[in-house]
Order: sequence, then structure tokens, then C-alpha cells
Amino acid sequence: MRTSDDAIARRSDRHARRDRAALSALVPLVYDELRKLADDKLRREPTNHTLPPTALVHEAYILLVG
Repeated sequence: MRTSDDAIARRSDRHARRDRAALSALVPLVYDELRKLADDKLRREPTNHTLPPTALVHEAYILLVG
């Protein structure tokens, strides 16, 4: 597990125990990780796509929080 994965897992566990500060710390970590994943994914796609990595992250966020 990478360091960022460890940090995300710890904060997620704390959030599950109703720790509001953990959620505040968790959101930027998850956002950064999703942004990296989106950038990697879109870099392997054809160059004629119109969806930037940030938009892909926002779409994922909407799906996650419903």
C-alpha cells in the first residue's frame, strides 16, 4: 500500500467513526489521488477527447456521493 493509500485508509476509518476532522483531511487526499488516476487514464486515450482530467474527477465524485 502506498503512503497516500495508507493516509486515505486511516482517515476513512476515522471518518467512519464520525470524526469530522478526518473527513476534512480525507477529501483533498482522495481528490488528489483521483486527479492522478484521471490524468494517467486520459494520457493513454486518443488525443481528440474533450474531457479534461478535472472534469473526469468531478464526474467520479458525483457518482461517489450520489
